[in-house]
Amino acid sequence: MNEVEHEGTPNFWLEGVSIRRRWDGLDELSGTYFTDNPLSISPGNNCPAPYAQFSARDVEVLVEPESMAELRVSAVGVYGSKGQRRLNASFTLNQEGFDDGTEVWLMPSKVGFGLGQQSSVQSGMYCTDISFEEVDPDLNYQRVTVRYRGILASKNQKIHLSTSAREMGIENIAVNLVGGWSDPRSGDILWPRAEVKTSFVTTTAPNMSDIPSAATPPFNPGVFSPSLTGELKWHWPNGWVIVAREAENLVSTSVWFVTETYVYNAAATF
Repeated sequence: MNEVEHEGTPNFWLEGVSIRRRWDGLDELSGTYFTDNPLSISPGNNCPAPYAQFSARDVEVLVEPESMAELRVSAVGVYGSKGQRRLNASFTLNQEGFDDGTEVWLMPSKVGFGLGQQSSVQSGMYCTDISFEEVDPDLNYQRVTVRYRGILASKNQKIHLSTSAREMGIENIAVNLVGGWSDPRSGDILWPRAEVKTSFVTTTAPNMSDIPSAATPPFNPGVFSPSLTGELKWHWPNGWVIVAREAENLVSTSVWFVTETYVYNAAATF
């Protein structure tokens, strides 16, 4: 350790203070402070001028003769102007449903984002979740993770197909089909139930007043529908019928994820 010569006040920074200005976090200071009070800088306290904007984190005390000391200080803070900045962003175009994305920002406070707010990076994407990570307990800077959902680009409807058989009881009915019988009998037959589900994202609020009603699905997979005669039970609406519509809205936006269900309802059955 070299003896320091001084005149006037015994409290000053030695030459060679180093400041690292960081893009993704707080700036870092490293320097040595010469003082007659070895406790003049404590971890968590602001550094002496002209670096009062830095908060000490580690202080190594080197005691010198005549009750003097060198304090080797590591500190964090903001040197100059940092403001807010976006550290990274990623967005995903999904096959079905809402697209999603994430942005990470360094912010001087928790102010600046709200649910339903549109991304400044990607239009059509709206804030759904916000999380804050305190960068340092003595400074108000936050690392803010903002999650988005919405529509990155137009996409076709996602279509799901299914057909199942339902059992129906019959009384004195002839089944003139392959594997059936030509004389009237009582028993059970299996009848097809075709279903088409579609899902899509839209900026138009869905209308629920048409459930149920006759409506052709965007894809018709074909349905086994033999001609029937006799004492029949008639159904309305019949043919392809939209029977359900579910919609999820992104909070504070006009964006909706809609699922629609169509079934084929035979005009008449036994």
